[in-house]
Amino acid sequence: MIPALPKAENPSASPYENLRGPDDQSSEEYFKWTLNLWKAFIDKYEFIKNAYNTGDLFLNKAYVQEPHGDQIIFKVMAKNKTIRNWFENKIIGKSKNQRGTKTESKVTLSDDDKKYWQECFFDKLNGHHTDPYLLTFSPFWKNGNLSNGGHRIILDSRMYMVEKQNIHQIDFDLKFSFLDLANNGKVKVVNLKGCKSRADIVQKIGVQNWEDKEENSFHPIDLIYFKPTNMSKESEKKINLAHSKRFIEYNDNLEKIDKIHAIESTVNTLIREESNWSGFQQRKLDPDLARLWGYERHKNHYMDARPYKWTLTTFRKFIEGLDVSDDIGSLRAFASDHIDPKVTKKGYTNYLSFRKRVIDTYRKCNKIEDKLFKITYPYLTQFFSLMMCLTRSGNQTQVANIIDEKQFIIDIVNTYRELIEESEINNNHHGTFAGVRSYSTSPEYLQRMLAMIITRLSTKDSVVLLDPQRTLSKNQSKLIGNISKITGQPLKSSDRETDHFYRDFSKGGVTNDKNMYPIEKELNRIKNDKGFSTSKLVEDMLSNPDEYNVTFTTEMREQWQNGLMDEQIKLESSDEFKYKIDKEPEPQLENKKKNGGHFDNIHKTYEWNDFVKRK
Repeated sequence: MIPALPKAENPSASPYENLRGPDDQSSEEYFKWTLNLWKAFIDKYEFIKNAYNTGDLFLNKAYVQEPHGDQIIFKVMAKNKTIRNWFENKIIGKSKNQRGTKTESKVTLSDDDKKYWQECFFDKLNGHHTDPYLLTFSPFWKNGNLSNGGHRIILDSRMYMVEKQNIHQIDFDLKFSFLDLANNGKVKVVNLKGCKSRADIVQKIGVQNWEDKEENSFHPIDLIYFKPTNMSKESEKKINLAHSKRFIEYNDNLEKIDKIHAIESTVNTLIREESNWSGFQQRKLDPDLARLWGYERHKNHYMDARPYKWTLTTFRKFIEGLDVSDDIGSLRAFASDHIDPKVTKKGYTNYLSFRKRVIDTYRKCNKIEDKLFKITYPYLTQFFSLMMCLTRSGNQTQVANIIDEKQFIIDIVNTYRELIEESEINNNHHGTFAGVRSYSTSPEYLQRMLAMIITRLSTKDSVVLLDPQRTLSKNQSKLIGNISKITGQPLKSSDRETDHFYRDFSKGGVTNDKNMYPIEKELNRIKNDKGFSTSKLVEDMLSNPDEYNVTFTTEMREQWQNGLMDEQIKLESSDEFKYKIDKEPEPQLENKKKNGGHFDNIHKTYEWNDFVKRK
């Protein structure tokens, strides 16, 4: 047998001693240390002090968070009725960063959920506690935050109310054991099955027994006091972050999206209240979001954080582009604090402006074809992604442009119809539009789906493809010279810009030396600002020469006035200068036979890289 090592005669004190208190936790010194912490805390909160002084709450232990000492944790027991009164009088309440509560009044519970929460309530009366409630406090908050236990406390409140809801209706065997005070305190077991009201429950248990449980049952609580170093904004931010971490720790059974929702970060500060349960309750939802999932029929959506998740998903696409995955881990990383300069209030404002356009457009499509354009989260996410490709928005390369908004609604509806019809003919094979669409949370499949749509749209009248090359190379630019194609004047390099002369870039103009010519920098700016075609700009210059700082050469003015304008207008409407991908779209499915018919080139489409890279 190996003898134990002898203890040091003068052991050095731990550097954490002032945070941990005296080593002997049974000593009077430790008791005094704990009590001093406790008294300093309850002096700040009169309602806790009153409960302690009346015996409705008692203290078990105290801990100080190491190494900073900025959190003090008190382990206490409090009467259920006291906790319930705090909640009903709004002395404690849920913070804005928390999810909705299934046990809220007027929420219809499923049979399984109702059974679970009814069992939970009666277990609680007999001290069968799964975990403590968590109440959190800080000088930055008016009262206490109910950070864990909201479902149970809200249900507790409802069970002591007389309400028309079915929360008291017990449809299963629920045996409740207690000491029968009217019968010498003997153990009694009653089956509460068949109770339809609070009165029925009280009658089965007995008024005296019920009142005893109501008055004398206790529940464990962890009280955490977040102690700031000062009352600065930075200190408040640190405390809010620490609170969010505690919330996640104590609510380990939360859905992953609810844990993300609880994170204190720049992203969540921007999006949370306009899309979550708190926003729904206070009617502070973003108006455009409320047009999709409003206040009347969509309570459960906000309780389950679905609009918040959709907002987080689409905001991330807007900020980071369409190469990102929609998996929960990636969303968590995005919602956490990081240094992306695009995640700003201005960036979020730009997102909201773009989202409004997406929602407006989608709702118009929904009115025409509500089955193809259902108001669902996946479909709306897909359409959001499509619109990012068709407009200048966020951090995504625009590959095409909408040139006729009204016609676009017709064209996109017809495009979806065509692609879905082809998919159905081919049994929604994984290579069809419908097959690819079902996996659109993956960037690869999303881009394949978008490529199918954009290919089909580009053959219609409302959308044009954009040349991946926006400007000429230096060598190409040198070849077109330094004489203004509009005025005929020689240009200095400081005053020279190249312009899509015949077909504008936004209207699908190709970027090459046949469509690009030098013009004055000022004229290029005016043309872009006013949305003029070249012919419209020249027409305005001829009609209002005093409004322009540049002039035509005599020869160039005469050319414009004597036939060149007619030629210009004709060329501007020509497809000669329209950008085209220099290859044919390829079928996504090989030839297939069905019902005696022969189907070729199903979903003839370009690849995604055909849009974003010049071949």
